[in-house]
Amino acid sequence: MNQYTLETAESIQITPYDHNKDKQFVMSLIDEYAPFLSYEFAGKPVGTTEKCLTEKDHYTYLLRKNNNPIGFINFAIEEKKNSKDKIGSMDLLGIDKNNQKKGYGLILIEYALKKLKELNVSEVFLIVNKENIKAQRVYEKIGFIADSKFDDLRVWRYVKKLN
Repeated sequence: MNQYTLETAESIQITPYDHNKDKQFVMSLIDEYAPFLSYEFAGKPVGTTEKCLTEKDHYTYLLRKNNNPIGFINFAIEEKKNSKDKIGSMDLLGIDKNNQKKGYGLILIEYALKKLKELNVSEVFLIVNKENIKAQRVYEKIGFIADSKFDDLRVWRYVKKLN
């Protein structure tokens, strides 16, 4: 098992997603914070959330504290149009309520950026709710730049170069 351990007073590890072991935890966070991702839309199952946890070129990692899951991140890689360059997208991030505002989200983001760079990704983007000012500040602090806004969807697109 490929895992990443941080030196802290608590045992913090980042481990690859195990569908049999981790699905219930991940889906419970999605149900709590972004229920629109796991239910039906216009009468059709969305299905993409669970699918993106296990698809090729999608990567999901769990953050564990004392061997218990407390958060996760999911990101994907695709080739840019008309180029051999790869672009990454950070699709899902969740930290359980009892462990929020402790820097764990930032740990997962930095880990994902490191992995994306190792996979030769030239830039990464993410989408954030335009009302989520705290998240926007975190993304800006680590080098993301807002490059597009979609007022009809109430979201901003942030991009970061990894070269």
